[in-house]
Amino acid sequence: MEKKVVELKVEGMDCANCAQSITRYLERKGLEDVFVSFQTKAVRFKWQADQLSLEEIKKGIAKLGYRVAEPEQAVPFWTLERKLIVSAIFAFPLLFHHLGAMAGLHFHWLGHPAVQFALCLPVFALGAWHFGKSGLLSLKSGAPNMDVLIFVGGTAAFIYSLVGWIANEPDYIFFETSATIFTLVFLGNFIEHRAVGQTTNAIEELSKLQVKKPAGSCPRERSSP
Repeated sequence: MEKKVVELKVEGMDCANCAQSITRYLERKGLEDVFVSFQTKAVRFKWQADQLSLEEIKKGIAKLGYRVAEPEQAVPFWTLERKLIVSAIFAFPLLFHHLGAMAGLHFHWLGHPAVQFALCLPVFALGAWHFGKSGLLSLKSGAPNMDVLIFVGGTAAFIYSLVGWIANEPDYIFFETSATIFTLVFLGNFIEHRAVGQTTNAIEELSKLQVKKPAGSCPRERSSP
């Protein structure tokens, strides 16, 4: 049976290790000419129907923590943009208080550990869910990605702050660090995705402008004078 070239668009890839984990999975399944780009979210490989069903391939990619985009698939509520907006709303007061204290401005109500915990908790929940899920699945696949480091850094600052709050040690409370880590990475991912989307659209528009020549045609040779 002749092999066909299959192209998929996979959401959730943020770094080269993400692409590598999908590449390893597809190659283990015996697929050939595997190409995965985390910048354009493109996944391409050669496939034949008697080898492995496309649904199995898509489910395998989903188990790695990524989502195969389908034309009829509804857009999830918690998009990257919404995660960024919610995180920024709660992280900004914490960062504002921290920078203000360095400049000699003190907002005592923002300095209370309970207030800082309440502001940090929504950001931590979103960050731990987004980066923790991706990082854990990448560890299972044997190709850890950058989300592992992001999750570890944000979670360590959050737990460290909880211990400082319980021990009544204000110098050990860094809730703003945890919230800022997750928010800044959300911002970086959003900017990257938007830039890649604009670049991809520009390339597609340019490809549409390409002059199509009829099959078998060739440029005319210049006649010598």
